[in-house]
Amino acid sequence: APKKLVDALEIVRGAEKDPGRELGLLRRLMDLSATQLGDAARAYGYGGKVFSRAPGDAENRRMMAMLADQLDKPDDWAVQLSEAETAADKRGETTLARDLGWDLGQLFDARLGMPNDAEQAYKRVLARDEAYEDAQIALVQLYSVNERWQDLRSLLEGKKARALDA
Repeated sequence: APKKLVDALEIVRGAEKDPGRELGLLRRLMDLSATQLGDAARAYGYGGKVFSRAPGDAENRRMMAMLADQLDKPDDWAVQLSEAETAADKRGETTLARDLGWDLGQLFDARLGMPNDAEQAYKRVLARDEAYEDAQIALVQLYSVNERWQDLRSLLEGKKARALDA
């Protein structure tokens, strides 16, 4: 029955002209594919379509990260996040670009084991929002784990100078 429902919703989605309703159908298809069909690859495909239309949807990004992990596709998810971050930045959507950069930094740091890329992502987050505490903490941890004491000192001195200016 779930397979038939997914197929029927796919037909409806194909005929849907309203972008908002189509987005809702894509979200439903993603959920059904993941939970009822147990088809992570199909769910990831639907999630990618949702992401390309609504990159600000934090819940969808969380699901995409989980599915990418399950499918062993963190590299693909990193590319999608990176492209969306660049596009948001070009459109002047600073908050969205910051959030996408944060997700990307977390992915590089925790899943891909790429500390240099994680550092660059966290620095972009802070360039867009210097008070973003999570990115500051992540950089402190990154510098501490890798024994980069001079970078840690510079980061903390910068934070102290901003606090004194406030």
